[in-house]
Amino acid sequence: DVEYFDATELGKIDFSIAPFQQEIENTWLGEYYPNTTLSGNPNIIGGNSSSTKLSKLNLDWGNGTPHSSIPSDQFSARFTKKETFEPGVYLFEADSDDGIRVWVDDKIVIDSWVGSNGWPKSGKIALDGGEHTIKVEYFEGIGGAHLKLTYRAFPVLAKADQDVHYNWGYGSPVGFPNDYFMGVFDQSRHFARGDYFVQTFADDAVKVEVDGKSVIDRWDGTGYGTRAQSLLLGQTEGQHTVKTHYYENVGAAIMFSDIVPFDSWLAYYYENRDVAGYPTAAKVISPVGAQKNLYEDFGADGPVPGYKKDNFSAKYTTAKRLPAGEYILRTKADDGVRVYVDGKLVLDRWTNSSLREDVTKIQIGDKSGVDADEKDIHWIDVEYFDATELGKIDFSIAPFQQEIENTWLGEYYPNTTLSGYPYVVGGNSSASKISNIDFNWGSGSPLSTIPNDRFSARFTRTVNLESGTYLFTVNSDDGVRIKVDNKIVLDAWQNGDFNNRMQEAVYLESGEHLFEVEYLENIGDAKLLLNYQKLTSSKVFYDYEKQISYNWGSKGPDGFASDNFEAIFDQSQALKAGDYHIQTMADDGVRVEVDGQLKIDRLSPSGGQADLALLMNSQSKEYNIKTQYFEATGNAFIYSHVLPFGDWVAYYYPNTNLGGSPVGTKVIRKTEDKLLSDINNLSSPISGTVPEDNYSAVYRTAQRITSGQYIIRARADDGIRVYIDGALALDRWSSGSFDEDAVTFTVQDRNVSDPKEKDVHWIEVHYYEGTGNGNVELDIKPLNSIFNTDQWVGELFPTTDLTGNQVILGGVGSEEPIRDLKFNWGLGKPHNLIPADRFSARFTKKAHFNGGTYQIRTLSDDGIRVKVDGEVKIDSWIDSGTDYVDSTLYLGSGVHEIVVEYYDNVEAAVLDVEIVNMTEQSYKFVSAANLPAYRSFEELTDYRKHLVIYNPSYTRLFELEYGDSVKILEERQYAARILTGDGKEAWIQKDYLESDLLEDLWLVKDGRTLRSSSTTSSSNIGWVPTGAKVRILDYEYTPGVTHTEWYQVQTESGQRGWIWGAIATSGNSGFNLIKYEFHKIGAVTNDITLFTPLTTKSNVTAEQINRFIDYKTQGRKSVMKGMGETYIKAQEASGLNAIYLLAHSGHETAWGTSIIASSKYNFYGIGAIDSAPVEGALDYSTPEGGIILGAKWISDNYVIRSWDTDQSYPYYQPTLDNMKFDKGWHQYATDEAWGPKIVRYVQEFNEFIK
Repeated sequence: DVEYFDATELGKIDFSIAPFQQEIENTWLGEYYPNTTLSGNPNIIGGNSSSTKLSKLNLDWGNGTPHSSIPSDQFSARFTKKETFEPGVYLFEADSDDGIRVWVDDKIVIDSWVGSNGWPKSGKIALDGGEHTIKVEYFEGIGGAHLKLTYRAFPVLAKADQDVHYNWGYGSPVGFPNDYFMGVFDQSRHFARGDYFVQTFADDAVKVEVDGKSVIDRWDGTGYGTRAQSLLLGQTEGQHTVKTHYYENVGAAIMFSDIVPFDSWLAYYYENRDVAGYPTAAKVISPVGAQKNLYEDFGADGPVPGYKKDNFSAKYTTAKRLPAGEYILRTKADDGVRVYVDGKLVLDRWTNSSLREDVTKIQIGDKSGVDADEKDIHWIDVEYFDATELGKIDFSIAPFQQEIENTWLGEYYPNTTLSGYPYVVGGNSSASKISNIDFNWGSGSPLSTIPNDRFSARFTRTVNLESGTYLFTVNSDDGVRIKVDNKIVLDAWQNGDFNNRMQEAVYLESGEHLFEVEYLENIGDAKLLLNYQKLTSSKVFYDYEKQISYNWGSKGPDGFASDNFEAIFDQSQALKAGDYHIQTMADDGVRVEVDGQLKIDRLSPSGGQADLALLMNSQSKEYNIKTQYFEATGNAFIYSHVLPFGDWVAYYYPNTNLGGSPVGTKVIRKTEDKLLSDINNLSSPISGTVPEDNYSAVYRTAQRITSGQYIIRARADDGIRVYIDGALALDRWSSGSFDEDAVTFTVQDRNVSDPKEKDVHWIEVHYYEGTGNGNVELDIKPLNSIFNTDQWVGELFPTTDLTGNQVILGGVGSEEPIRDLKFNWGLGKPHNLIPADRFSARFTKKAHFNGGTYQIRTLSDDGIRVKVDGEVKIDSWIDSGTDYVDSTLYLGSGVHEIVVEYYDNVEAAVLDVEIVNMTEQSYKFVSAANLPAYRSFEELTDYRKHLVIYNPSYTRLFELEYGDSVKILEERQYAARILTGDGKEAWIQKDYLESDLLEDLWLVKDGRTLRSSSTTSSSNIGWVPTGAKVRILDYEYTPGVTHTEWYQVQTESGQRGWIWGAIATSGNSGFNLIKYEFHKIGAVTNDITLFTPLTTKSNVTAEQINRFIDYKTQGRKSVMKGMGETYIKAQEASGLNAIYLLAHSGHETAWGTSIIASSKYNFYGIGAIDSAPVEGALDYSTPEGGIILGAKWISDNYVIRSWDTDQSYPYYQPTLDNMKFDKGWHQYATDEAWGPKIVRYVQEFNEFIK
């Protein structure tokens, strides 16, 4: 339905409807949309029926609109046209503001759907001849709007040329633009029957058709500047059509296209030394020789006429049919060369050089995933560069088997594993063949590409031989393997000495055989020498080994009958000067010759007999040693060893009773530590031959042993027996852990005709292993040598009086040294050869001791004696329970001998001895007759906790006595946490601990009789006068007598004796001996300790005292402030040290802040008894009076007591220690830490004034 109306004047209506495809034939039809998404109903312009056709797209709307119903911004349009094209490549170019997309037959050519200011866009497309539909989509954002589209065909270069080799660079063929042109090359030709490959190199697109079939299609332009390859297999002889199509887009223009027969080489040449960029020339090279090699000799010229003569490179490519297998790849090049097989780099020698051969071996396998007729086709690329002067490249690839026919081919690897690509030398195609294997590379390298060390090599050849037994002899530094017909004949793949010759023999049938020699160089020199020769035409088992070990059982060697065969063993070897033993064990006959002299000759059949011989006083030289073996019937085994004295042959049996024949042997070398050591743990001694459990062994050696007494020390898990010259010396044939057994044995010279053999003894060890670990050790030493140790050496006796056959424990050479004497045998045996009761022991130790005080602590059940340097220090040789006994002594620096003797009667047996260096191990000695021990630091420091008057339930923890040793665990202020010898922990006052008690000097306050022992009934041996200085050696308390306190002293003259140490017999109260610092008498000192005479003088100033008081009070109100001068006056008035007086008053009054200080000016706690301190304290009228008069009171009543002249008792107490601790006689304070607290303030004052 068409509806119409006319208004005025003229009127007209014209309507048509036509198919869209008809409207767009050879003209544009436009569709405008009032949005940017090409959606909704469009406004149409143009088309075949339009009165205003669009013949081209060149529209510029500026800032306007393309249609009255379309906005000037934010609109879109679609333009469509059908057009007939000639075949070719077409370039489409567009200029738009804003976005544009262009399709040809629904394939997008330009895609720029973004806002733009009108920059040009382009795209290309290859079109077949015929009609094609072009579609253009456009959108306008904001601002100006325009659209322009043009397109044109690439110009075409058409040529008939079999070899297409063009590199126009950034130019073009004459008459063509530099970009956007095409080429069509007719390479049709006559093919010979066979296989070909096609290769192109193009920038940009290329496609190749052969007989109308596409073989290369890279028409999309991807991969430009690279090769494309294809195979033409089974081509028939005749003319074939070959067409190559090419088009150039922009940039460089290169087109190379070749059809090459298999084995011919396609060469690309580059005007640089790196095969870089694009080739500038090319040619096809015919192969050379039977192997169809690559060969080019440039001399001093370039590769093609007019080409540069130096500094160029080439890439040669071919396709070859190569059956799977090993190949030798060989190049001779001047200069560098690289080879790729199927794209994998297999040879790389990219260096300047004169003409040089480089060879490698590769493995080529059939390809997978390809047609059957392609699996053996392989691509080979050879890259080459020429530097200057002459140039040449020669490449061949040949089957490996062809290269090794009757000549050696060597392969060198830059590693020790024969892995990777080798560097090959020799071979049939080599200019330098290898006729013999005789190399001495020294410390150098076989090739420049191989390191001096850690390389490997393989040498291979085939050879035709007559039948016979052939002997291979090799010397190698380092490892070597020899294979014959892929079977290992000799394997010594480890570090080796070139002087050690190795030999193996093998029987070979007549015909061709493959020989391989593999070589390993580790470090140092590198040498390899191989010879082979025919020994005999018959079949004889042969081996070259220094030590022979074969057990064929009921069979014979591989390839031999089980009975009636013969074997020859070459045991020749270089022996050092010395003595050797020869051992054979054979079933059946055996004969051994050394340098033609018969040493063992037993050709009689046997079931396995051992034959022994000696080779005495051998010279240092090579010995020719031949062993012949003859097998009759039955089992067959032969063991033959030539060993230095002391080295062992071990024969292993697969049972625990040494039954039957040994299944294997091994040599066990003597060591500096052990005569015999065979440690296998849970493993087999010979893996795969001997079981891990339930086996036995015989170990045999010869050894020179001078006559005398020896210790035989054995360790075995499980049973062991030791024989010397056939005599049983040790017998412990029982299961057990790896414990040590040691016995003594007397060795006597043998009664032999040759006196040089009288001290030669055969030692034989029998051993069995049950289950678990399998270990055995043996040592034989002179008995007296075991005591040369600083550890304990034990002797166990089966009696209580240290007699009988002893068992040795520890000592030099023992694997179970006795570092500490800590034995708790309980009710058991100390050793399986010693009874559980009524035994004795002696333990000896010779060791260096640093000078100092030592304490010997013993715990024993039953008797014990301890001797130090022969002097008995502990003697408790009695039956007892577990008793503790100790002894303290001084040892000078040097070696001392400690002997501990012990016996056990019945029941439990315990022995524990400890020697403690009290000087070095934080041990201290108590220097007070009675020193209280406290439970805690707080209990020690707080008198309210340790005084019964304040703490009625308090009980003393314990007390220490003079000379007790303690170990300091912790120190805090004037206290120390200690550990006693019997394991108690406590806190004590540390001022009473000394490292060496003999360093202390003691004041005898009242003269005493010096007695011989600690009783008044003992002998009077002298007199110690009043005021004497002595050293205290010991202290004893004897309860129940009048005089209980006794001290052993040493006077200044060196006399020693005992004196009574109390003042009064009533309660033995008061201390008559006090620790005293004599050197401070009458001296000026600020250092006040518990033992300093308080009558010393200080040199402090009043100002120093005042500053210290201010420091301690920190602004608090104190009556001590400003009293510095008063303390100086108090020192003069009382004769007592001012610093002591300051510290004493500070302690008693809390630095002048206490009630008795502020109310009574009592600064020293005088009269301040515990029950009523304030009430009882003396009252002074002024602070000065309290300080000065109080000091005089202390001097008169305690320290000096100048008025006391009755001579009855020494009342004076000149030290803080004596003022406080006077054994209930006359003490100043009840606080047990009173003295140390005052000393601590003295120390604080001295630190302050510094």
